[in-house]
Amino acid sequence: MPLFINAKRANFDTHCGLDVQYLLSAGIAESYAAAALLDADLREAFHDYLGATPAQCEITEQALEQWRGLQTRVYPVPRVLRSLDEEIEFLLELGEQTLAEAKINEWRATAFKPTPEGWSQWRSWQRCIQNLGGMIEAQQALLAFDTQDWDKASRLRDLTDLHLQNHDLPQALQCIQALQSFHHHFKEWRKLGLGRFIAEQYLAYVLAAKAAHPEASAQVYIWAKALTMGMENMHWNLLEKLIAVHEGYGDQMLATRYRLVLKRERA
Repeated sequence: MPLFINAKRANFDTHCGLDVQYLLSAGIAESYAAAALLDADLREAFHDYLGATPAQCEITEQALEQWRGLQTRVYPVPRVLRSLDEEIEFLLELGEQTLAEAKINEWRATAFKPTPEGWSQWRSWQRCIQNLGGMIEAQQALLAFDTQDWDKASRLRDLTDLHLQNHDLPQALQCIQALQSFHHHFKEWRKLGLGRFIAEQYLAYVLAAKAAHPEASAQVYIWAKALTMGMENMHWNLLEKLIAVHEGYGDQMLATRYRLVLKRERA
């Protein structure tokens, strides 16, 4: 019911276009009983649309049944959810995050298999409900299945980003150190998107860790400086981080160089 009320009052179009009968779809008496349990704002909106009591309801039982019959003719095929997966996707589509999370956990307990496909599905749903811990768990598990250096590096880059979002600097540093084992590819990768995205994570770590972990930050700064030297086609976020990092380490010459590049890119 709160979703219908908020949809009804979202804007002028929905106010006019969304049938008020949807607020009574459970039945008049049942809907008024449910409305009584709502927050004051939603309860007041419900009463404004329909009347203060069931006896004062602007929609009669007969009119409600006629409306239901019309809806059945217009939308004759109900949506049938044939699996837990479909139920989860439907809840996510509706924006019902709490209900979806409960069903996702049910899927993990009853249907999940620790395969690349299983972990990929878990990661996708954890991203939908914005659960950093679940995304990290999935990416770490998927890393064990990666066989190509490019895939491993891409996964470690993603993990670095997640750990930084989670404010876990030690884990982010471990991922960066693992990424450095692929430094023999960096000459090639700096020409590609992956190299630029790796560099951005290095710089993000430096900015986040400089005060609390100065030695580790200084080492990653050296790696980032080597990786970005001669790099072309840098995106704005990367250039902004380069400027901030080089200024932080007192290299005004490089900071000025990248500031000019950024100005040129934005022109």
